[in-house]
Amino acid sequence: MRFIIEATVPVDTGNQTIMDGSLMKKIQDYLSEIKPEAAYFTIKNGQRTMIVVINIERADKMPAVLEPLWLDLNVSVQMYPAMIAADLQNAGQDIERVVSKRK
Repeated sequence: MRFIIEATVPVDTGNQTIMDGSLMKKIQDYLSEIKPEAAYFTIKNGQRTMIVVINIERADKMPAVLEPLWLDLNVSVQMYPAMIAADLQNAGQDIERVVSKRK
């Protein structure tokens, strides 16, 4: 299943890892490990934020994807299920069934 993971790095942690030179390596290692469909870097509430899109096939794989973020970067994580257009199109019959029950 596809998820959007938003990882926000506390300012202190971000500053420390930039100053000691480890931030980019930690991010590169993480991305190499999880192999996301996409990765974006932005600012949220004044903090460094990484947004990745990843496919997680089974719920028991969530720790392998999330623990490195907490352990290596001390981030706060938000995780959202997501669909691409083809998924939404495939869901069309289910949506129509749900709507028809409410008419």
